Amino acid sequence: MDWGDVLDGALSFFLIVCGVGIGYVCLRLGGVLGRTSTSVRELTDEVVPILTRAQTTVDGINLELSRVDEIMVTAVNATKGAEKTVGTIQKTVSAPARKASGLAAALKEAAATFRARRQAERVEIEEPAPPPPAVGAPAAYEAGAPGPNGSAEAAEQAAAPGRGPSLSQIAWALPKGRPGAE
Repeated sequence: MDWGDVLDGALSFFLIVCGVGIGYVCLRLGGVLGRTSTSVRELTDEVVPILTRAQTTVDGINLELSRVDEIMVTAVNATKGAEKTVGTIQKTVSAPARKASGLAAALKEAAATFRARRQAERVEIEEPAPPPPAVGAPAAYEAGAPGPNGSAEAAEQAAAPGRGPSLSQIAWALPKGRPGAE
């Protein structure tokens, strides 16, 4: 036997051992793949119903969200309607309220003018008054002389620089009686 035959025998033995090793690995790999296939099948059997229930739940949630969206649209429309109604009511109420406020202010001024005329008539009856000063000329009052309401203090106030006549002074200077009946 020579060295070539020994090498051929060793190579043959090596190839047989490698073939047996590869066969064993393939057998083990087949077992692993079988178990993996079984696990995937079981997982699929368990996950598919879960996914089906999840899909049903998501569909229900989407349906409820569409209902909530409809409710929100209805609420927004109702709010807009209420806002328009409040605006209309505000316009309806505020205009007469402004008119009533203006009327109240006018009545207050009229009452003040009426009282000033009455007081001026009483003062005139008690003591004849000097001729009335020109309207808008408060400097015509002398210091210490009785003013339109009969007091020297009012005359001094009327003569103060930068002040025009008050409503009662104007009313005092107006002719007595009805307007135009002189």
